Amino acid sequence: MKRMLQFFADRSFWKILISAVFLLALMRALFPEKSESSLAQERFEIMVQSLGQIDSIFAIRTVGANIQRLQYGDLKVPIEITAIFPDKFIINLQDKEFIIEDNKGWLKYEKGYYEDLPKKFIQEISANLYRNLIYLAKYKQKLIFLESEKKNIEGKNVIFIKLEFKGKIYQFYVDQKANLPIELQYNNEDSLLIRKKFLEFDHFDGINYPVHTISRNHLGDFISESIVDSVFVNPDISED
Repeated sequence: MKRMLQFFADRSFWKILISAVFLLALMRALFPEKSESSLAQERFEIMVQSLGQIDSIFAIRTVGANIQRLQYGDLKVPIEITAIFPDKFIINLQDKEFIIEDNKGWLKYEKGYYEDLPKKFIQEISANLYRNLIYLAKYKQKLIFLESEKKNIEGKNVIFIKLEFKGKIYQFYVDQKANLPIELQYNNEDSLLIRKKFLEFDHFDGINYPVHTISRNHLGDFISESIVDSVFVNPDISED
């Protein structure tokens, strides 16, 4: 007991202890631990950089097809989609054109007359624009970053990024090697969990764009499949 008291009374002990505490405080000041939100933001920024030259994009047009699986076989429907940032969506489907802008929407017929779209349809289409990969990347400063961690999904090392935008939660799973997303999870307008798989990316006009995606519900049931054949960055937009 006497030796122990002498040990604590030794000035060199206190000098070592004070030095250690000071060094620890200095290390924390110089190299602070990153918060969950700042780590998620940093990792999302790395993913955005892998997508390419996003900042210069004011519109993007995709030409391809949506695939629906029916009892007698797959139905491939040609579709052209133009997203004009920040809030306009034009969908050309067969002989019809759907126009969504600023929470309003119209169906434009070939003969030139318009019909108002149902509010629920407008909300669903607008939600598709807001969770578009390029849209989220372009307006990253408006996102609320929540958390991030490294995971192993189906044998693949991924980075999990959770964020919020316009009151909706989005969960990205990003390939650690390519720094491109392989899956996006979100709740649709009916509060059902949707898992959107990014199966393939291709390079168009300076950006990497997902050209093959499949969406399923939380049970794994097929919802839709999208194939993109062409992507046009900042295309000419008709004013009529």
